[in-house]
Amino acid sequence: MSRSEFDVEIGYAISTENGDVLVSQLSGAAAPGGDTGPQDDAGIGSIYQRTDGGLYRKITDTNATSDWFLMDQAADPNNYSRQTGVTTNVVLDSVVVDDVLASEWEIHVFEEATPANVKAVKIWATHDGSAAADAVNVDDTSYAKLRLGANFNVDLLVTLTGAAGAQVMQLSVTSSTAGVTVTSRRNDVKAP
Repeated sequence: MSRSEFDVEIGYAISTENGDVLVSQLSGAAAPGGDTGPQDDAGIGSIYQRTDGGLYRKITDTNATSDWFLMDQAADPNNYSRQTGVTTNVVLDSVVVDDVLASEWEIHVFEEATPANVKAVKIWATHDGSAAADAVNVDDTSYAKLRLGANFNVDLLVTLTGAAGAQVMQLSVTSSTAGVTVTSRRNDVKAP
């Protein structure tokens, strides 16, 4: 009995029955830039592995470098969020109250018109809910507030919404600046 292997030059794609690319596994030497056909065509959730071991996951589909997020090998890649062009209230991330006791978000914000204007902050939040009862209150604190460049407006808010098993604690962002890009990573204290 012999074994066969096959070589793939750039990667492979898994398609739906009508031929649309559903998800791809790609590789290359440079960071993915959303500037090649296979990268642009890759579906959300696709994986890109660099030859140096860096692993990226496609989280948005705008054919830009920001579509690809470098995954922290020790963290759940589903805990990353990114919103671009924020000018009004947008939910950045949410977590089901029944599943998580508390969350910490590490947040990076930059002004799109002037990318050197940057803010970074950590937000720690908890609620009084459980699997048996909805949360009524949420409490949060912001710390490790950092700023580079000129000041710009951005507000972050933690709230509760929904009920029963669908109740979530959510992190929202708003800005009166022409547009900001917000990236966050969430760490959770999970219910036993």
